[in-house]
Formats: sequence, C-alpha cells, structure tokens
Amino acid sequence: MTTRISVGEFTLTASHYERNQLDKSVNRNGIVLISVVDFGGEPDVLTELKVDGPGVRAEVVVHWTSNSVAMPFHAMVIPETNMLFVGAGTLSAAVNLITREVVDEKKVFLFWGFERRCGFVLELGELECYLYNGLGRCIGSVPVDPPYDIREVPGGLEFVSPVMGSHVLRFPGPDETTPPNYSRS
Repeated sequence: MTTRISVGEFTLTASHYERNQLDKSVNRNGIVLISVVDFGGEPDVLTELKVDGPGVRAEVVVHWTSNSVAMPFHAMVIPETNMLFVGAGTLSAAVNLITREVVDEKKVFLFWGFERRCGFVLELGELECYLYNGLGRCIGSVPVDPPYDIREVPGGLEFVSPVMGSHVLRFPGPDETTPPNYSRS
C-alpha cells in the first residue's frame, strides 16, 4: 500500500510492505530505523518513506511491528526546519532531513501520533507523552494512562488521567537552556 501526502512544498510518499514479502538482498539507502519488540518476534512491517521538498530529498526506512492493538504509522514534516517526525508501533524518531541526522530516537510503549501545539510538536502515546521543539529535540515528557485529557494552560499543556492524575508539560521559556521536567499539579 502506498500513500502520498503534501505539506506545503513537501511531498511524503509512504509505501508499506510485509517483511515476509521483501527480498532481503535489496540494498536500502537512506536512514534506517528499527523498532524494538519486547513481546517476542521481529518487526513485521517495513515502511519506505520518501520525502521531497525544496532542496530536500531523503529516504527513511522504518522496520516496525503492528502485531499489537491498532498502532499507527505516522509521519509529520516541519517545513520551516526541515525536520521529519516518524512514529510507529514502539518507535518514535526525529530526523533532520538536511543533515540526515537522527536527532532523537525513542523506544516507546504504543505510539499514538503527533500533533502541532503552540509552536511545538507533541507526541502522544499510551503511557508517556513528549514535547519537542521544531529542531527535533525532546524538551519534556509526562506520564499518562488512558483515557487522558489534554488542555492548554498558561505556559504549557495539562494532562489528566484517572490513573496518573494531573501533570503539566511546561513550554520552555525564552532564556531556558535545559529541558523542563513535568510537574504535578
């Protein structure tokens, strides 16, 4: 299955393959991300993601597992900074499309998706949510447990869940150089 989307002047083309249908001798160029599987087995899906934009042409290959509950594949490009955010299964990553550097890569427990919030990138997950700046650097995280609600509060985002309680993910101030931690309300 192949999907093509456009974001501004960028085009993302994602092609998904079952691993058992691939010729393992195929030479793959580009950035390779591999999801770690705790529940046994190997990643069962390979996604080739091609990104084309002004002065940018990159390929990211993601090996991930889809054998649990509905775990989506999600890619988000930030055109202003040439950053690509990719998440699937138990993997999330931020990739600089110009330098081809993996700026951040995490093993997560059930990736849900990305959102742009107040000039930042918010990663939603089953047990933890992360906040990134536009350059792909993680600047904070909060523990969560579904169902949880998110609302904007002065200076950050509040996450409320019956199990984990209330936590605020603070936006960094203009003079902050270190990542803020979450705080209990």
